[in-house]
Amino acid sequence: MDTTAKLVRFLAPQQQQDLSSRLDTTAKLVRFLAPQQQQDLSSRLDTTAKPISTTMNTNNTLPDEKYFRNRDKCEDTSYVVDRMATDGTNIFYSCIVEEEHDLIAYCYLDPCADLYQKTDPSRPWLLPTITDMIWWNCIGKFVCATKNAVITVEYQNKRFKILTVLSGCEADMQIAANSTELWVNCQGKTFVYNKNFVLIQSIKYYIEPGIVRKSLCITENAAALLITRNDKTQENILQIRFYDTKMKLTKSYDLGVSSSPCMVRSDGKDRFYITDGTDWLYIMSSNGRKQLVKLDDDASCLAVINKRNIVLSDSRTDVELVHVPKFY
Repeated sequence: MDTTAKLVRFLAPQQQQDLSSRLDTTAKLVRFLAPQQQQDLSSRLDTTAKPISTTMNTNNTLPDEKYFRNRDKCEDTSYVVDRMATDGTNIFYSCIVEEEHDLIAYCYLDPCADLYQKTDPSRPWLLPTITDMIWWNCIGKFVCATKNAVITVEYQNKRFKILTVLSGCEADMQIAANSTELWVNCQGKTFVYNKNFVLIQSIKYYIEPGIVRKSLCITENAAALLITRNDKTQENILQIRFYDTKMKLTKSYDLGVSSSPCMVRSDGKDRFYITDGTDWLYIMSSNGRKQLVKLDDDASCLAVINKRNIVLSDSRTDVELVHVPKFY
């Protein structure tokens, strides 16, 4: 039992709590066993308490800003990356498979991981196609949107635990989260949920007819909505719109023309990273400061490891790892 207690501290907090509860119950019962049975049970518990190396990052030791420095610019994935999100170290992604069930998979980017550059753990996705996905640190899970539901995915020990948490949702929604809230953005209304997926408020906001909502992200103080719009002379004008936490529009900036899939994400601060389907990455602040980073390949989706390390892809079987310049 002493060896088990020493190993427990290497587990995630929830794992520690669950295992401690089991050990407390076992300790009360073990005294009724014969000596040899007590010894056998203790040996089995020592094995149970060994640290697990094939789980998603628990955010105890996140990579620093040098994570992608002096590394190959690309990492292969086992499947096509159509949507992705990061837990702060590795990526979770979905793959659209025509005439079959889609797939979800987890790709290890950490060179120290046992499954680094091995076949990505995966499983069929038996629900409607994922249209948006994020990591919500508040609950330690990925959150996915489909055409009519919000679903959490927990990755542990090469297994995916899938749970529908909101159903009957409006089609064509975007999802975003900060430290305490999940936002589900629909046409003209944003629904705000707490970590238990209880609705705490709904916010109406004005959006013009003909606007196509593309992607949403939020911080503690702002929201960024990526849209395309048309005017009398041009179609598919890509625009980033910044709102306060009550969805009051504060600023908007045109970024050019794009008819490709695009995405906006943040590092949680006033830094927003935008892909538009080309080989350029935009880094912006809510006051309009902008920096462009040239990519090796086109990118339509991205995941922000931290403010200096970005993962990008465009429906292909690799991801580009970018160590971006400082953005003040």
